[in-house]
Amino acid sequence: VRPFTDQDTSLASVFAAANALIRRPAGAGAAVSGEAVEVRWLGRG
Repeated sequence: VRPFTDQDTSLASVFAAANALIRRPAGAGAAVSGEAVEVRWLGRG
């Protein structure tokens, strides 16, 4: 899974291009490369 660099929730284009969401606890800092994260697949192409 590779996150977008700009993740502002108002950017509909980022969400439209996404095929998954990374779920992080509220207030959690950025995940470190290679860290296990919870992923929610969106079932798109």
